[in-house]
Amino acid sequence: MADIDKKHIVRGVEGGAIAGLAFGAMLGMTGILNFTAALTHAPVLFVFFVHILLSIIAGIFFSVVFGHVITTDLRGLVIGCVYGFMLWTVSTLLGLLIYKNIVDQYGLAMFLPSLWAHLIYGFMLGLVYDIVLPDNEQTDKVRI
Repeated sequence: MADIDKKHIVRGVEGGAIAGLAFGAMLGMTGILNFTAALTHAPVLFVFFVHILLSIIAGIFFSVVFGHVITTDLRGLVIGCVYGFMLWTVSTLLGLLIYKNIVDQYGLAMFLPSLWAHLIYGFMLGLVYDIVLPDNEQTDKVRI
């Protein structure tokens, strides 16, 4: 296993925080923050900060696992969007397990706004990660 560079963790925190803000904005615009707050009986601001914290953790994981293969802008965006889709898949499966009665009541379409928000998160994470990674630090071993 490769050594974890401290720069990857810092970039993951930066990317996760910035992408998390975009993610939170999308969740707010689609009403999912209010819906989640109502389900958990928590204030909306608390739910927002929990999503920011989870976004930072996911950003660190993204950076450590995929950071070394992001060598171009396009690769960062593609890997970021795929990562966002993977996060949505995991969160949807957890949502199906935890909130089965609500899914029965509202249908699976309730997860579509969340898909949009997770894709925006992945897009922003890949974009921000590539922007904060200087070109002279990018490897040119493999290019898309």
